[in-house]
Amino acid sequence: MRAPLTLYYFDSCPYCLRVRRALADLGLEVDLKNVNTDPGAHEELYRATGRGTVPVLRIHEDDRWLPESRDIVQFLYARFGDGRKPPLRVRLDLQRIIVVGVVVLVLVVLALR
Repeated sequence: MRAPLTLYYFDSCPYCLRVRRALADLGLEVDLKNVNTDPGAHEELYRATGRGTVPVLRIHEDDRWLPESRDIVQFLYARFGDGRKPPLRVRLDLQRIIVVGVVVLVLVVLALR
């Protein structure tokens, strides 16, 4: 389904990936603007929000700009999810899990010395 939304993102951003997984899970097609490859998109984003961080979802019907991946995913499922909740692969913050796991592993190794 085509939705009147634009996602400002870049490919290697894990938070953007979370939003793109939610879009795929919901079967939503939106306009995508890669801020790393489209200088105009980056300028547009900065003019509208005062910052250049992504992801940001532009909601065209009320010209609202929604930052933060968790807020975006929550909005998408509330609006288009028909009562569904995001699947685990969308809800998990894999980057944070990996970082915490590595820190714990380093602390264990240091404690065993």
